[in-house]
Amino acid sequence: MSGWETEAACRGMDPELFFPLGPPPDSTLAVCRSLCRVREACLDEALARGRHGVWGGTTSGDRRSMRRSALLTLTSRATPEVTPMSEPKSDTPEITEALLDGRTVKDVAFAFDVPRQQITALISRTEGWSLDARTDMVVIGSQHGESPVDLSGHDRPDDDVDEQEPDVDLSGLENLLRRGEESEVPATQAAAKKVRAAVEDLQQRVETEAAEKRVLDEIAELEEQLAARRAKLKEIRPGKSTTRRPAGDGPTPKEVRAWAAERGIECSPIGRVPQAIVDQYLAAKAGA
Repeated sequence: MSGWETEAACRGMDPELFFPLGPPPDSTLAVCRSLCRVREACLDEALARGRHGVWGGTTSGDRRSMRRSALLTLTSRATPEVTPMSEPKSDTPEITEALLDGRTVKDVAFAFDVPRQQITALISRTEGWSLDARTDMVVIGSQHGESPVDLSGHDRPDDDVDEQEPDVDLSGLENLLRRGEESEVPATQAAAKKVRAAVEDLQQRVETEAAEKRVLDEIAELEEQLAARRAKLKEIRPGKSTTRRPAGDGPTPKEVRAWAAERGIECSPIGRVPQAIVDQYLAAKAGA
């Protein structure tokens, strides 16, 4: 490990953040651009060795643009009399053959260093060709229901590992966002990022609401079960006796206290009359 790598801000972090299948999140780039003290050394390493992934706060696409710009600058300095390089042509036999072989527009644009817009323009002006937005491949004779050329088993450039599309079925809004993020127009990229952030926020809100609803439903169900259990417990638990002593069955506390007071027997005026005093009262009445 090089000396500068030990001081990198990304050291110890999850590698998937810096070598993602799709475009890296802004937070990953921010680690390199704002926190890393060895960003320049990291970028030099990637430019020299053609590394994929996020290096020095740049993606592989950023670095390809930097190499092209540097090449144009060196060429213009070495041969100032030469006119600026023209845009690469997209209608070469090699590009056409690559599209017919089932390679995606993204792969072809990378392999031949041609802007994506030129590839899509070639497809649009070629009779019988159309672009399948789901697979990003050419469809020939789609009006007859033919399927796009299969790309399975195709080897993609090693230098573009971080920009390979994941093996999922992209359609609708997700596909539109991907294309916006890959656009070379800054305003389009910014709009795509803004929409994606809004979509992710909405998705999070919907998932949170759904999770809350599930929990509330479970609580309501448990409360119903608890109420049923309490009712059942009330049915099987013996209740407090409410039986009163029949009228006339023995003396009343008032009678016993009055009898005890006449004879100087101490008896509390409140509470239950002691059984011993009651027994004395009964014995006295029985012997009278």
